[in-house]
Amino acid sequence: TSRGMVFDTTETSTPQQHLSQQHIVDRTFVDDKGVRWIVDYKTSYWDESFNQTKAEFITEQIAKYQSQLARYGSLLKTLDGREQCWILYFSYLDEWVEVSS
Repeated sequence: TSRGMVFDTTETSTPQQHLSQQHIVDRTFVDDKGVRWIVDYKTSYWDESFNQTKAEFITEQIAKYQSQLARYGSLLKTLDGREQCWILYFSYLDEWVEVSS
């Protein structure tokens, strides 16, 4: 089954300092080969009139969001240790892009 997940994490640097964060994974599922897919939906907009190609836009978006997928991957890896596939889904372009983990 495919679903999203919410994680609350607390990091402690010193006994007096606590940093809480909430991580919301848009979609995750495990395929029939045991690979966990982590999908992050993006509504980022690109148009042919922009001063960059679609490929340049996607490369820029991957650079922008790769660390976010890495955080999700790290959190999920602690739960099940599975091999992972990270995906950015650009809803405006209706395009799935695999991001290196």
